[in-house]
Parts: sequence; C-alpha cells; structure tokens
Amino acid sequence: MFIANVITNGTATGVTEMAERISDISAADTNKPTLVIGKKNAENIFGKDKIKVLDRNISNNIIWTYAKNERRDDYTEGIKKFNAFIFEALKKKVKYKYFDVFHTNYSTIRDFILYMRNNFKKVVYLKKEHIYFYTKSSVYGIDLRECEYIGVKKEKIVNIFKNANNISFVSGFKENNQELDDYLSSNAYLIPYIYYLKKN
Repeated sequence: MFIANVITNGTATGVTEMAERISDISAADTNKPTLVIGKKNAENIFGKDKIKVLDRNISNNIIWTYAKNERRDDYTEGIKKFNAFIFEALKKKVKYKYFDVFHTNYSTIRDFILYMRNNFKKVVYLKKEHIYFYTKSSVYGIDLRECEYIGVKKEKIVNIFKNANNISFVSGFKENNQELDDYLSSNAYLIPYIYYLKKN
C-alpha cells in the first residue's frame, strides 16, 4: 500500500518510493499526503485562482510544487518539503512507546512475553542494539544494551521475537536517496510501521 500520492506524468525524482505516481488526481486518495508537480498542472486541476506562489498548500493534505522544467531549484525544495510532510503525517498516526527495562516490573515482562505468543500481526526491525516492533497502531522500542545491563542476554530477547506468532522481520530497508535514508536512520522507529503499511 502506498502512503502518499504524486500527481505527475513523470517519475517524480527524489520523492519517496512510498508515494504512488498518478497522472490523474481523480484516481488518487487525497486523504493521503498528495503532491501535484507543476504549476501549470496544478492550475489545470484546481484553477488559477487557487494556486498561490507564496502558499503551496492547496488543502490540508494537498500541496504543489514547480516542475523541473518550470523552476528546477523550486522543484528540488518542493520535493524535500513533501517528503518531510509525509513523515510528519506518519508520526501523527503511530504512537511510539519506549520500553524502559530499568523501571519495568515482573508482571509487565510476563504480559510482554504472553503478547508475543498471541496472533496479532507484528513487524520487527532490528537496528544494531535496538529493537523496534509495530503492532496494533503502536511502535515499541527496546534498548538491548539495557537488557544486557540487568542480566538479560540480548540473544534471549531476539529469540523471543523470532519465536513469536504472526511476525515479520524487516531487513535491508532502503529509500531511493541518501537524504531519505538518513532521515529514517534518525527515526528508525517508523520503519516497522512503514513496512506494515506497504505490505497491507
């Protein structure tokens, strides 16, 4: 499943691959973040009076930017803003909860292990010493170094996930440019959620 739309007749270079390229806006779900590429294109769709040079927002979810052959620098800047717009929209849709092992009681740990055994769909992303997993509209983060500090081997935690029911592991998650990869590296908790959206 795509999480955003780009209204264009071209390839929309630089826009996240999570955005669907569509030539006709009537085929787009504009409840998702939507970018219209090309001032002329936007004017043809919405009318010249709706397209403002100083305000690129057409509605809460729809923005526009110049096409490369109209203004290359403005195109590049517009793409950056749209990618940021998408990720900010994602952050608002998912709750992130940090699993603080230093302040967790036995009953919480027991409930966690039982939860891993149920049949709810779970998506897990392992990044060096951190585990992020998405389930039921929330992402949870665990620092494996903290687990080691209190005497729980990280291999044991990883095995709990590997043996869980109805689980998918994310590996090799990459975007189509370095800027987006850097953003996701700094906001790694979004990766299992994005993976879930793309697969469902």
